[in-house]
Amino acid sequence: VNTSWVFRTNDPFMNLWTPVVVNPPQGFYGDPVFKISNQGVVYLAHLAKNKSGVWPKFFDRIVFERSEDSGKTFGATDVGFHEGKMQDKPWFSMDEWQGSKGFGNVYLSWTSRVFPVTSYNSNQYLVYILFPYLRHL
Repeated sequence: VNTSWVFRTNDPFMNLWTPVVVNPPQGFYGDPVFKISNQGVVYLAHLAKNKSGVWPKFFDRIVFERSEDSGKTFGATDVGFHEGKMQDKPWFSMDEWQGSKGFGNVYLSWTSRVFPVTSYNSNQYLVYILFPYLRHL
């Protein structure tokens, strides 16, 4: 299982890939979501892996990263930290329509689960959506 690498390419035939280590202070576990803006900024959202926690409590936040050098390096921030809740399933979208009032906004959502996660009872889950949260990161 890969929990610290992403791969990038500038090869139009996608034969040559370069590994990039993603190691934010919040940790990197999985569920990565990538998007590339019209300006070429690479965005990445994923689960954290708190290095001092144990499963599943080490998923204590969502990490949101940005790269302005085509994915060679990333800068990270985190959202959703809440003691005793598992943060899971990040997803995001970008408003890139220039005529929009929200032009340039990034909209991030994720699921927050209450511990212990013993079943898939819908009463245990909350879905958070930040509007807008990461404007022009």
